[in-house]
Amino acid sequence: MTGNLHDGPDRALLPALRRQNLSARVALIIKRYILAERLEPGHRLPAERRLADWLNVSRTVLREALSQLIGEGILERPSPHALCVAAFDRARLAAETSLLGDEAAEAKDLIELRVVIELGAVDAIVARVTEEHLREIERWVVEGERRLAAREPFYRADAQFHAALLRVLGNRVVDGLLPLIEENLRSDLVGDPHQLTGAGTAVDHRVVSQHREIYEALKRRDLDATRDWMLAHLMPYLQRGRPARSGRSVSKPE
Repeated sequence: MTGNLHDGPDRALLPALRRQNLSARVALIIKRYILAERLEPGHRLPAERRLADWLNVSRTVLREALSQLIGEGILERPSPHALCVAAFDRARLAAETSLLGDEAAEAKDLIELRVVIELGAVDAIVARVTEEHLREIERWVVEGERRLAAREPFYRADAQFHAALLRVLGNRVVDGLLPLIEENLRSDLVGDPHQLTGAGTAVDHRVVSQHREIYEALKRRDLDATRDWMLAHLMPYLQRGRPARSGRSVSKPE
């Protein structure tokens, strides 16, 4: 075997991550967001700091994505501190950004692997969790609740919550797979850019409330409850390819 565990898994195992670099992925999310929200020319986008936070990326990555969009004529800067939607061919962009069959299949593969990893790790997480781990997990539970109440996108809190759970394992190979979890959630943003509006649908409330239930069960070291809540939380991803945003709720464990 070549390489070492610190390098994480072979990039060939993560086709979606290999196909597009992060800035290109962010650019695609913003394109689909503009189309989905029907933002008119001249509409001003949020500040870079806020966009970077919502997308859980660095300002450097965001600026690369914005530069790409400005170069393509999707965005424009009427002043140094303003970033606005430009006039462009919307029909053409919609055709270019539609998800192809192989991309949808790849996203489903990522979801299945994510569910297998997270559900398979529950027993070890309950056995190994420390008070320090619990504080970090609770931090992202509370942040998700705050963002939902403020009607802000909570993608970053969602991604960090799941990463904090898996870091309990202290397994370097699993740590190397954490970008896969984030890519799965980012793929959901590509498929449903309305999430960046922070609209607060019933599904958003379900996700955030189940984060709380998972944390509380884990805090009690209750293996059965933790497993049941994780299953209830993750199965909608598997059953529908990605969570529907229609507002349909999922029943809690018995």
